[in-house]
Amino acid sequence: MIYTQQSFFDEKMRKHPGRAIHIDACYLLAHQERDTADFIQKQLNIAKYRKNKHKEVVKVSIIALGECFMRCLKNPEYKITDILEWLTKLEVDTPAPDEEVINVANELMLRSEHYLDPCDALIVATALCDESAYILLTINEPIIGNRAIKRKMKELGRNLKITYKFK
Repeated sequence: MIYTQQSFFDEKMRKHPGRAIHIDACYLLAHQERDTADFIQKQLNIAKYRKNKHKEVVKVSIIALGECFMRCLKNPEYKITDILEWLTKLEVDTPAPDEEVINVANELMLRSEHYLDPCDALIVATALCDESAYILLTINEPIIGNRAIKRKMKELGRNLKITYKFK
C-alpha cells in the first residue's frame, strides 16, 4: 500500500500501531539485484522473530522515494518499475513531511558540523518524528555518525537506531 498524498500522513499515520522500520533510498539502491525486496523481507522476518511482540511496519519516506526515482532517471541501471515492485511487495508506507518534520530537518541542517543534504535531513527527520520508528536503515555515513542527529534524538527523547543492518 503506497500513500502519496499529504492527507494520509497525519497524526494517525505517525502513531501507526506496531513498530516502524524506515528505509533510506541509498539502502534500497545498494541492494540493486532483482531480489532486493526478498533480502529486506528476510531481514524483517529475522527482526520479527526476535521481537515477535510487535508488528513491523516498513516505511520509505516520499523524499527517499523521490531520490530513488531521480537516480533511476540518471542511471539506466536502476529501474523505476523495480522500485515500485519492491515497495508493493514490502507493503511500504510512504509518509510525506509535515511542518514538524520540516522544522526538525531544518534544525539538523543548521546544527550539523558537516554538510547534511536537505533530502537526507528530511529522511532522518521523518524517522525522528515518527513515534513508532525504532530503526532507520541507511548506508549513508554522514547520517550514521552525525552528532547533530544524536543531539536532536536526545532532545526529542527518541531511541532511534540509525544503522546499516538489523541488530
